[in-house]
Amino acid sequence: MVVAAKLRMKSRVTPETTFLKNMFIAVNAIISVAGCVTLYMGIWVLLRKRQYLGLVGSGPFVMAVTTVMLSSCLVLFTGLLGCSVVIRHRYDCLSVYCILLLFHFMLQVIAGVVAYRQQQMTSTNLRTYSEPLQVHP
Repeated sequence: MVVAAKLRMKSRVTPETTFLKNMFIAVNAIISVAGCVTLYMGIWVLLRKRQYLGLVGSGPFVMAVTTVMLSSCLVLFTGLLGCSVVIRHRYDCLSVYCILLLFHFMLQVIAGVVAYRQQQMTSTNLRTYSEPLQVHP
């Protein structure tokens, strides 16, 4: 009985499924690279651009950068999980993949709401700090 089920699975391999499998791997590889780049940018901002923390307000800015870093770690892990699901034919892990994608979407919504709420304060701080730099004739 098990052998018959395996033979049916083997017969379902078509050029379309192979193409979809390869596209899924390619998209998840691109997602993983984007997660690495975003994580690098978050670390770079926290380590190298500390002088701007006073400019944009340290609390919300650090929280936003930390949220981006957490989100990029999640994107990196999700991309690697997606590739491994397809390569190893572990289709039972697709539910975990979908849950991680939903969690990532929720993180992006939270970051967007925080950025929208802090938009007025950030623009006020930028105007305050840029006034002494301008030369009035």
